[in-house]
Amino acid sequence: MVLSLFTYFSLPNSSTMAETPISLIHLFASFVMIFTVAYYSLRCKRVYLVDFTCYLPADSLRTPISNFIEHLEKCNVFNRESLDFHVKVSERSGIGNEARVPISIHALPPDSTLNASREETTQVMFTVFNDLLSKHNINPKSIDVLVSNCSLFCLSPSITTMIIN
Repeated sequence: MVLSLFTYFSLPNSSTMAETPISLIHLFASFVMIFTVAYYSLRCKRVYLVDFTCYLPADSLRTPISNFIEHLEKCNVFNRESLDFHVKVSERSGIGNEARVPISIHALPPDSTLNASREETTQVMFTVFNDLLSKHNINPKSIDVLVSNCSLFCLSPSITTMIIN
């Protein structure tokens, strides 16, 4: 057994060459494999997340919780049970009196139209995007792919399309 293994892995002679020929297919497959490994290990690494910024609305949009609850009561949209739920959530959520709400909620009754939502989204996204690009001195033309996500509002055209155009 040891002798047969030794002769199999030893220098080739005419009998072992006939048993295990190296064909062009084997050479091509090994070349492709070496090239693939070299390509993926030596290529330039890409950066997908440079940084993030948070949107801070203007001080004029600051609303204490008591004003927010009073505003909800004046709207006459919610019944007493819903208002009690809003009060309970506001007290237990950790939102302080320095919280800011969108300008559409400051109106009586609150402006919940598509245009108001689009204006709010545009204001937030463009402010954050411009802050991020100026913070790192990035040219917008150098960005190849842009991904955005907003779980509450899905408009048409998309947020990414609005930013690109």
